[in-house]
Amino acid sequence: MAQTKTQELQFNVRLYNVAPNGDARNAKGHVEIVFNPVITGGGGSGLANDATTYSLQVQADASATPSAVTITGSAAQTFTTVASTLQTAVQALGGVYAAATVVVVNSGAAGSGISLISGTTAATTGLPSTFNIIDGVTGTGGGMIARWNGAGAKPCAIATSVDGENGQIDVLTINGKDVRGGLVGGSAIAAEVTTLRAALLQTVKDYLD
Repeated sequence: MAQTKTQELQFNVRLYNVAPNGDARNAKGHVEIVFNPVITGGGGSGLANDATTYSLQVQADASATPSAVTITGSAAQTFTTVASTLQTAVQALGGVYAAATVVVVNSGAAGSGISLISGTTAATTGLPSTFNIIDGVTGTGGGMIARWNGAGAKPCAIATSVDGENGQIDVLTINGKDVRGGLVGGSAIAAEVTTLRAALLQTVKDYLD
C-alpha cells in the first residue's frame, strides 16, 4: 500500500530594495554625453564666458515630447558648473524631472562625460525608468553638443541611453531554507517569474519523489 506524505511545505518570498552594483545609475534611467579626450570637473567647459545661452532637450519616462533646458555660458565655465547649472535647469521642469541629477563622470583614458540621471527609481514604479537627451535647437548659442563639437573644441557624442531596472532582489524560502534569489523588475520580471515557478515545481517534485 502506497504511503502518503503529509508534511506541509511553507513558501515565502521576501523583497529587498538595492542599488545594483552599488551604483545608483543602474537603478535609474541615465544617459551620458561622452567626451574624448577626457574632461575633468575643474576643466574649462568650452562655453563662451558671456551671456550666450546653450540648450539641450531631455525626455524622461516616455514623456510625450522632449523638454528644452538652457544654461548661460558665464555661469558654466567649468564642467562641474555645467553639471550643477544643468541639473538646476532640468529639475526646474518639475514632475518626473524634479529629482533628476547631473554629474561629471571621470572614467579615464577611454573617455569621460556628463551623466544625466533620471529622478525616477524603477523600484518605485515596477517598470524601467528611461532618460534620453538630444541636442538643443534654442538658445542664443544653439545646442550644447554643437558648441562642444565646434568652437568649444570639446569633442563629444551622446551615448546610448540606459534604462534603469527595478532595484529589488527577491529571495524564495521553502521550509526556512533560501532556495532562490534574483533581480526582479523592469524587463527582468517575466524571466524571474518563470524561474521562480520552475524553482517551486522542482522543490515539490523533489519532495514527492
